[in-house]
Amino acid sequence: MTSFQLMAGDDGYKINIKIEGYESEEPVRMGYHFGDKQYLTDSVTLDDKGYGVFEGEEALKGGIYFIVVPEHGFFEFIVTEQHFSLETKLDDYAGSMKVKGSEENTVYYDYLKFIQQQNVRANEFKALRDSTSKTDEKAKWQEALTKLDKEVKQFRRRMEKQHPNSFTVKFLKSYDEVKVPDAPKDANGNITDSLFQYKYYKAHFFDNVDLTDNRMARTPVLDKKVKKYLDNVIPQIPDSLVVAVDRLLIDAKPAEDVFKYFSTLMLNKYAKSKIMGQDAVYVHLVDNYFAKGMTTWVDSVQLFKIKDRADMMRPNLIGKQAPPLRLKDRDGEWHDIYKMEAEYIVLYFWDPDCGHCKKSTPKIVDFYENYKAKGVQVIAITTEHEEDKWLKYLDEKQLPFLNLADLNYRNNFRRLYDISGTPRIFILDKDRKIVGKRIGAEQLPMFMDMVIK
Repeated sequence: MTSFQLMAGDDGYKINIKIEGYESEEPVRMGYHFGDKQYLTDSVTLDDKGYGVFEGEEALKGGIYFIVVPEHGFFEFIVTEQHFSLETKLDDYAGSMKVKGSEENTVYYDYLKFIQQQNVRANEFKALRDSTSKTDEKAKWQEALTKLDKEVKQFRRRMEKQHPNSFTVKFLKSYDEVKVPDAPKDANGNITDSLFQYKYYKAHFFDNVDLTDNRMARTPVLDKKVKKYLDNVIPQIPDSLVVAVDRLLIDAKPAEDVFKYFSTLMLNKYAKSKIMGQDAVYVHLVDNYFAKGMTTWVDSVQLFKIKDRADMMRPNLIGKQAPPLRLKDRDGEWHDIYKMEAEYIVLYFWDPDCGHCKKSTPKIVDFYENYKAKGVQVIAITTEHEEDKWLKYLDEKQLPFLNLADLNYRNNFRRLYDISGTPRIFILDKDRKIVGKRIGAEQLPMFMDMVIK
């Protein structure tokens, strides 16, 4: 192939490329961003002049794509049009890029070339600034850097004015932080709402991001943005997080790919969260989106597993009434947590063969000795059925608290309390509501000090 042929009327996609200086027979690969992941979709072996064609019968979904050049990095481009050409030189992808048939990539690479030039100048000015000890010289080069920054902003403003419908403009704008106004003041100059700026920032966090544009899902910016919002802007308590995820999913609903990314990201995030209570967000997502048929890409097997996981979490969420628990001690006597007089109950699920339990149990003993006078009862429940191992451990260690077991597997506490591993700790108040769970034995004293009033 010696020349590009663009046929804009063809179905599917056709992206002609030339990489001058690339002489390897190893194919170059095309891929795209999706959240924090990258996926390869196509490959082509270039001819001896560096020409090749990526093409397919089905149109590409829009977004930020890239071409990986073995041992020579990669370069990105934007897919909005489906038929265009990119011609560049090895190891100078942006600076030497020539675009044909794509206004979007023309705008994108005009910007990249300008930024590349500005970065070169900025590095020179920084080196000059840092190499002198003279105050006036430092000020001179710092002023030059400030001027460069203004030039970049002016370039962006011109680009936004000249290409208001460009995805490049939209994509770059999504990186911008929202501008937060000063807090309102009264007649005496006193701030009337100390939380005004935080509340404004939270409410307007996504002002610069078009969540209704499917192409945003195939960019590297959306993942960073949503994680920052959920981890650093929203208080890490279930009620606040539920409101936040609902807002995002409602805003993204018109864009199937953005909605898919958000819902999948959030489901995985809160399924694995180590922050106490955030499993409630997982249950909320399952009940209100996945179980209601809004996630059509999830197959029936996956959906069953997702719903089953939520069913195991639901009975033991923070603030819920603890599931009934009636078990026997070593003498065969029944004990019911709802008939006990203790002000607080610590449920300690353990296994005599569990290595972590062997480290935690002595700490539980120390905790009990220090807190039993404060109305705290510890109930240790073995999760296994081997009576001899259980009794041997009790006799050897002389555990001072109530020890219960379900040796015949007739109680479903393992599911109701979601005991997938040991040790597991739950803290119940006088009404037997769950006020804490899944904390380490070493954290119990500090936690109980906060709970006991």
